[in-house]
Amino acid sequence: HYVTRRTVKLADEEALQDYVAVGEERPSWPTGISVIDRQIGGLRSGELAMIAAAPKSGKTTFLCNQSATALRRGGTVLYVTVQDMSGPEISALIRQVGGPEIFTNGGELFVSDLTDRAGTLLDVEAAVAEIPGNPDILIVDRAEELSSYRDSDHVRFEYRRIYTGLRGLARRKQMA
Repeated sequence: HYVTRRTVKLADEEALQDYVAVGEERPSWPTGISVIDRQIGGLRSGELAMIAAAPKSGKTTFLCNQSATALRRGGTVLYVTVQDMSGPEISALIRQVGGPEIFTNGGELFVSDLTDRAGTLLDVEAAVAEIPGNPDILIVDRAEELSSYRDSDHVRFEYRRIYTGLRGLARRKQMA
């Protein structure tokens, strides 16, 4: 499957315009996928990028590939796994897709495993706080499985609150 301008427009044209605001300088991390890098300028610090696709279509592998791309460029990556694959499995997959040169430029990989419990946005913030400095890239695999800050909210799939919280965290910590 290929990402086209039409696909992005269908997703959210207003968010895209906010994302590529003219004159706004923010550090960005190339994805390594030229069509995406040309369209949106890579993964920009302080912004939220979402990957949505059918189950078992390769989202986790794509996210691991993005982690490996950032690591090869010397970035610090925090990968939060919420469901399906454990921390060691994610680390192994990132190393597999990244190849032997993955850490040659000083990149650092941190994995937070929330697969054994119901993760919250506070868990993600705590994982970020444990990293010396801030991670350059924060990846939350299966973010829709998180619950919001409020423990009294027992409703899962609070998409707006979760993604608003993740975007706010990315902006405060200047992470892509």
